[in-house]
Amino acid sequence: MGSGEDLESNKATIRRWGDRIWNHGALAETPDLIAEDFVCHRPGGLPEICGHQAHDRWVAEVRERNPSYRVEIFDLIAEGDRVASRWRSTGDGMHMYRMVNGKIAEMWTVLVPDAT
Repeated sequence: MGSGEDLESNKATIRRWGDRIWNHGALAETPDLIAEDFVCHRPGGLPEICGHQAHDRWVAEVRERNPSYRVEIFDLIAEGDRVASRWRSTGDGMHMYRMVNGKIAEMWTVLVPDAT
């Protein structure tokens, strides 16, 4: 089980990833936040995103299609090597992250259907 300091550090990594990478497009910071063997498991049969280059292509494509794209993180819960987040961008969703040495090694995305 991670120490309280590790848990807070992992949550800070997720906040920084949402803000610096997604909101500001600071892809040069990817190596500081994402493990080299990063894997993103996506819903709906979308292909996994694996590694730094695929991660950066994914972010760049989303930001290019929607230049005003923003991520807002509402909740973060950390336990051991896991962090869960509730967020909003063009829709609402949740992520579960597995952290290794303070970096995002793996993530799972859940999209929440619009209730309206």
